[in-house]
Amino acid sequence: MRRLIITPLAVFSLTVSLQANSRWLNLYIPEFDNLRNDPSVAWLSSGFVDILSQKFTELDGVRVFGRPALEKILQDKTVLLTQRAGTDNILVMGTYSRDLDQVTVNAQIINISNWAELGVVRTVSSMTNITIMGNDLFAKLSEGLKERLPPSPKADELYPLGGGYSDAPEMNRQTKEVGKSIDQALEGLEKAMDVFIGARGVEKGTVTSHGKFSRELNFGTKETPSEPATKEAMMLEEILELVAANPYGVQIGEPKVEVDPESKGKTVFLSLPVKYSLKENLISDMLRSLPYTGVRQEGTLTTIEFARNKFPISGELSDRITKGEFRVVPVVQFLGQNGKVHTAILDSGDPYWHSQSRKKSNTRTEHIFSQLVAFTVSGWSLQVTMEAVDINATYTIEMPRTEVGLLSQVVVEFVPESNLKKYLSSVL
Repeated sequence: MRRLIITPLAVFSLTVSLQANSRWLNLYIPEFDNLRNDPSVAWLSSGFVDILSQKFTELDGVRVFGRPALEKILQDKTVLLTQRAGTDNILVMGTYSRDLDQVTVNAQIINISNWAELGVVRTVSSMTNITIMGNDLFAKLSEGLKERLPPSPKADELYPLGGGYSDAPEMNRQTKEVGKSIDQALEGLEKAMDVFIGARGVEKGTVTSHGKFSRELNFGTKETPSEPATKEAMMLEEILELVAANPYGVQIGEPKVEVDPESKGKTVFLSLPVKYSLKENLISDMLRSLPYTGVRQEGTLTTIEFARNKFPISGELSDRITKGEFRVVPVVQFLGQNGKVHTAILDSGDPYWHSQSRKKSNTRTEHIFSQLVAFTVSGWSLQVTMEAVDINATYTIEMPRTEVGLLSQVVVEFVPESNLKKYLSSVL
């Protein structure tokens, strides 16, 4: 029987030939610029870099570099001449700013070879959705770079076979994977031959047919076991529930009524001042209640951090935070003497509620209130950020003068954003 012998020289030649036809992309991602120098979100400067670096380095042919490598090129651009043929060098310059609970990120895509701008991407989201924002930023940057991203290897492409490894990370990865595949194939061939000659029996339950081996799976109605909840995680979730349910204090001021002069006394403007703030001692109570792993206090902002290796947050809790289930919306209700709602004001920045309020004559929407408590989940920790400031809101409604005397009470209630639709349908 003739045997095919593959020499190291043949492997090296084949590998070099394949690499010469590959496309490569070097991405330079320095820390994002904190436009307002907001210390409460300073960690996002490197946070966005970490998210993008992790995702882009998972793509074959893409290498990510930080500021030191970029500065080396700025000092001596001839460095680019030493790179392998077909390598693109792209700079991603990012900026971000925070406006209460909202974070806006802009990123420029620049070709380092001629400093031409290839595009600009933008994403806006809540502080509680940093992970989703990072994914959106990666998707938009990938779309902007789609003409320069190396093509994904096809299933029928020939990969380098075993042999000596070069210094190129991609070549090493491919040769190691192929070497491992060959070892597994040889082991499988050995087992199949043993079974064929009777030296090794087929394990009970395994079925062989036309060179394929299979086994039926039947778990019945068994559910996938959930991860066990630790005492610390249960305590954290319980306290988060309590904080999110009712974190605010409210002071309702004296209403003011003014006659609309243009209506000849038929209509009036009713103005109601309302002051929102965090409940007294909420921050200090949080610090006493849980063994946090880090805390930052800068001005009116306090951020408490809980490391996920000490507080293993459940997937359900992480999803709830990401979906914004812990955000609440104040609903100001003017009640009539019959106890029914005369007018309801939703203080929310969501455009959906602004469009919905126009469909009902007794519902209005304002955007004055902002979240003073924000929950953020990352891959390594949970952060609770609280802002100890007062929000002074004045709500004004226009109504017939004859109906003012029918009002008997005003109620301010905080409703979870996820339950708002159901709540409004029950009270209006």
